[in-house]
Amino acid sequence: MASHYEALDVHPKSSLEEIRRAYHRAARQHHPDKRSAPAAADDDAAVVETRVETGTEATIVADGAIASDHRFLRIQEAYETLRDAEKRAQYDNKIAQEEVLRKRDGEDVRIADEVSVADMTKEVLHDDENGDEVIYSHQCRCGDVYEIAEDELLDGVDVAPCNGCSLNIRVVMQTP
Repeated sequence: MASHYEALDVHPKSSLEEIRRAYHRAARQHHPDKRSAPAAADDDAAVVETRVETGTEATIVADGAIASDHRFLRIQEAYETLRDAEKRAQYDNKIAQEEVLRKRDGEDVRIADEVSVADMTKEVLHDDENGDEVIYSHQCRCGDVYEIAEDELLDGVDVAPCNGCSLNIRVVMQTP
């Protein structure tokens, strides 16, 4: 499935204003009410006749309408996520984690360093609805941070991506 950035045709580093403009452009282009329709009654009759004759064209038109509706819903979902700074940060982190897991499964993750969990900064994020979440972070040489959730460590994930560059660290549970 395409990312929210791909749905809006913007770069992940795009500003909120660029995202807003891209959303409005995409929404105008793909809104179900803007779908082209036959202009005259004669055209409607021709479409009906063609559908009856070919049998499959009606299905193609219907599938196109469904695909168009789905595309519009994806555009809306993307904008709702990317316009909110907190939701966008969570989405970006999720995408980074998925990329690390994908690379790890494909054996092409480059590990910049091994860091003991004891040497990482522990932060507890309080959430009354979903329970507290523990995040471990470590400073990267690019100035940003590597982050990994305690739940991921408990599930066996030991690679943490940097939020600002392409580096990864292996998190070890014991001091080397």
